[in-house]
Amino acid sequence: MHPSQPLGGPFFASLLSFLLLISGGLRALIGRGAAPAAPTRAVLSFAGDCTLGSDNQYQHYTHGFVYQMGERGFDYPFSGVASIFGADDLTIVNLEGTYTDSKKPRDKAFTFRAPPAYAKILRLGSVEAVSVANNHILDFGIPGRRDTIAALDRVGVKHFGGGDLAIYEANGIRICMTAFTYPHWRTLETLRTRDIPLLRAAGCDIVILSMHAGTEEQYKITGVQADIARGAIDLGVDIVFGHHPHVVQAVEVYRGKPIFYSLGNFSFGGNIDPKDWDTLIGQVVVEKSADGARPVEMRIIPCLISDAEKYSDFRPVVATGERAEAILAKIAKHSLAIDPAIFETGTLALGAEAEGAGANEMAPEAMDAMTVMRGDGG
Repeated sequence: MHPSQPLGGPFFASLLSFLLLISGGLRALIGRGAAPAAPTRAVLSFAGDCTLGSDNQYQHYTHGFVYQMGERGFDYPFSGVASIFGADDLTIVNLEGTYTDSKKPRDKAFTFRAPPAYAKILRLGSVEAVSVANNHILDFGIPGRRDTIAALDRVGVKHFGGGDLAIYEANGIRICMTAFTYPHWRTLETLRTRDIPLLRAAGCDIVILSMHAGTEEQYKITGVQADIARGAIDLGVDIVFGHHPHVVQAVEVYRGKPIFYSLGNFSFGGNIDPKDWDTLIGQVVVEKSADGARPVEMRIIPCLISDAEKYSDFRPVVATGERAEAILAKIAKHSLAIDPAIFETGTLALGAEAEGAGANEMAPEAMDAMTVMRGDGG
């Protein structure tokens, strides 16, 4: 090399490229004999219907959600479960309503909204992702949905449903989400032909389905719910969580994968005094190793939508004592496809051996007892 040739010229660039190529090859050769990386885990939390707003005609009602949170602060709604949502790796809820200033609701019984600034409630509550596939996202038409998505984007909350997919990475595990609402006549076909292939091609380790289905205020699941949840797992979904009935329903393990059919209401501004105040946080621990990723543990945490004495203050809390036992007993009554130990300890290990076809299958008579008439409800 001529002494005047600058350091880092073409020669050094070629040499550096060569050295990087050799070192990469050496690392690959060394890696073949190295011990596999330790498995990584992530804790995922799921909650049900969250209407973080008020009916359009009650925007200024003093007991309503919009007024109350204007007084109490945006960190109030999820403060009763902050120790849970703040400690997990991903929290997902069903956002049942809109963030819009529109004054033009659709012609229907209930139309839920809050000002777009209220989307910050989710971020302050450690909620990282929401499903928007439900019967209220279009309460103010396409403009209202557009406003809602924009509000969520501004606060950095992932959203999925209505054709949109979401991806969230936690501890090196790529978690992907899709969602559907009724009518469900094309849900499984869309999962098979579009969503699951797209998500797997995007490198997703875990696929979650949010399912808005069932019959309102009914504790038994419908045939449609069972068909969608189990069919989705057959197609490759890893976790199913449901909502819409506004009450807690069965939990199930199918082929080693967890199903929460309905988690009930959670922070629910749609009603200041619903008939049933019981709710549930479902948790799933997922693990990624050299063999792939899968759910390894399922947890259920009984909660109340509020601990207020008269009207709901829209602040869910963890249930304790006899009330917690009663909630678990209610869920257990309708949950026939799961180890009953989960209702005693709150935790259930999900074994890899259960993933094969036919594992954890219910007998036909058990399925009949667990559901109402086939096809009833959406």
